[in-house]
Amino acid sequence: MTNKLILIILSIIVLTLIPSRMTASTTDDMASIQKRINSITDVSQRLDSAKALKENYANDLTEFYLLKVIYDCALKTGDVDSQAFALRHLCRCAYNYDNINEMHCQYYDSVYIYYEKLLSLNLKSKEYMHYLCDTKSFVCYTYINTGRFSTAMEVAKEILETDTKDDFGRTTGYEMLGQVYHSMFLNTNATESFKQAYNLSKKHDDQAQYSLHLNLLICDLLINTEVEEELLPFIEEGEKLNEISSKDNSYPMYFRNKTLYAAYRIAYYVKNGNAREAEKYVNLASDYIIENDPESQDIVNVLISRYYLAMGNPEKALSYVNRFDDYDFVQSAYLKQQVEVLKALNRHKEALEIEQEINNRLESNFNYMYSMQLNDLQKQFDVYNLKVQKSNRETTIAILIALFAIIIVLLLIYTNQRMLKAKKKIQRANATQKQFLQNMSHEIRTPLNAICGFSQLVTTPEMRDSISDEEMKQYGDIIRSNTDMLTTLVNDILDISDMNSGKYRLNFADCSVNEICKNAINTVSYRCPDHIKLYMTSEVDDNFLIHSDMQRSCQIIINYLTNAIKHTSEGEIHIHCSLSEHPGNITFSVTDTGEGVPANKAEVIFGRFEKLDTFKQGTGLGLPICRMLAELMHGKAKLDTSYTNGARFLFIHPLKDEKDETENIETTK
Repeated sequence: MTNKLILIILSIIVLTLIPSRMTASTTDDMASIQKRINSITDVSQRLDSAKALKENYANDLTEFYLLKVIYDCALKTGDVDSQAFALRHLCRCAYNYDNINEMHCQYYDSVYIYYEKLLSLNLKSKEYMHYLCDTKSFVCYTYINTGRFSTAMEVAKEILETDTKDDFGRTTGYEMLGQVYHSMFLNTNATESFKQAYNLSKKHDDQAQYSLHLNLLICDLLINTEVEEELLPFIEEGEKLNEISSKDNSYPMYFRNKTLYAAYRIAYYVKNGNAREAEKYVNLASDYIIENDPESQDIVNVLISRYYLAMGNPEKALSYVNRFDDYDFVQSAYLKQQVEVLKALNRHKEALEIEQEINNRLESNFNYMYSMQLNDLQKQFDVYNLKVQKSNRETTIAILIALFAIIIVLLLIYTNQRMLKAKKKIQRANATQKQFLQNMSHEIRTPLNAICGFSQLVTTPEMRDSISDEEMKQYGDIIRSNTDMLTTLVNDILDISDMNSGKYRLNFADCSVNEICKNAINTVSYRCPDHIKLYMTSEVDDNFLIHSDMQRSCQIIINYLTNAIKHTSEGEIHIHCSLSEHPGNITFSVTDTGEGVPANKAEVIFGRFEKLDTFKQGTGLGLPICRMLAELMHGKAKLDTSYTNGARFLFIHPLKDEKDETENIETTK
């Protein structure tokens, strides 16, 4: 591989050094170059001139213009090699501008278009395969950036299997596999893939800069692991590669890398308790500010901060992690260092706020990542389901989709029948139907996507082997939680349907008041975050009985508790049984310290599909079901508007023995 080809690969890493808009001088250059190119009438001469001029420009509109000239002239002359050359570099320009220029769409086609054109040439030469692997790496990066990790991994494996000169295909393939794993938070797998790419690159003397790039990727991962013995050899090799690369006058990042390796040594010596050596490299790293590369500077500041924290100087440590220029783009791993420093200074409130920000970011990234991944998997399933053998996973997905499709269709039929029977309710029924479909489409898809995606992760052999026990448990908890969401959704739909059709049955018997509450707490306790206190008090002993439907009474309390958990971010959730609050009744209350409900919405929230916060999970059926069940048991379900520290929901159940009137009653229309 030539140094020029290596620099093209490294262009991905130095995107932040490229100006994001076209300057006046660039415009002048392009105008003069266009005039010069247009003055050449011979197509072959125009092609040669464009190739010669292109060497003076990189990742700007002038280079793009010259590449387009090369491609157009090559088409006219039938020069396939020049077509491949132009398409390979057009793909690079498209990727770089897609990441740095908002006006990209005015000048460039997409990465995929140039890749497809290059693929259509169908050449077999080693040089062409080299171009193809290089172009596929930009395609792979594009899939990673859009969260399509399954497709990105397929492309990376294709690169890995491509036969190229100098092991370029295998080296690039392993690097891209590492990038996919890293983006999926599988850092152990990422490190191993980067190591394989690194070992291949070291076999070729002309790949020093590419080896250096891979070495930096490995060190970035190792500084946050407990494998200290691996870090130092990579640092020493990287420093040697940086010295070798500095001999090339076109290599601009010598001092930046020198500073990074000094910072990596700080991390190594701090972990090994060698304060003297660490201090030496702190002084070295502090002498140089990495301009135009804030992320690299952040790494340096974080590792210097680790040193001062280890030396018992948290104030000095804080001064380095307070240097982050833009918190919106600071990595969560760096913010964790700030949390550790603030805790050492006993500034726990600030530390807690940053930890919450980290958790919010991880949750947001996690949701986005797997949402995109699931969409990608769904597209693949649609394309290939007639070509591949059905597996148990695919069958399960198909059954789930069919089940919920049937439920929606049945409910639509039921709604239409009601509309025909009551003309006066047509407008209201249409509005209800529309709202129902909007709720269902979201509420079904969200947990179903999670179940399908994580089921694939734990059942696909190549993915399962790379998942740790902790990750497997986490994925299982997510599948369980989302399964509960779907079960609750189906039960709510069936309950509403039965109540409206007059076929809903209540089974009354003597049951313990306290047991109702304890069963409800046991059902929802795993959903309640550890930092929120969930507890019960009662004015009656365990032998105090009421005549009621125990399952439905418990369902009302569960719905109240579920609602409280969704809307309480800190504090407590308290369930209480009272004989004195409403004499002649037993009053179940669920009180939380959450965001509360405005008094003027006290009745609105008991309407079907009503949600005060549309971004919270739920269909808006839980509270209406509570009220309907309470009324069937001759009780009441309502909001206590006098409580202002959150929300307090009441279920008031009569103590009078209704056995003769209500034993095994069936609802009527």
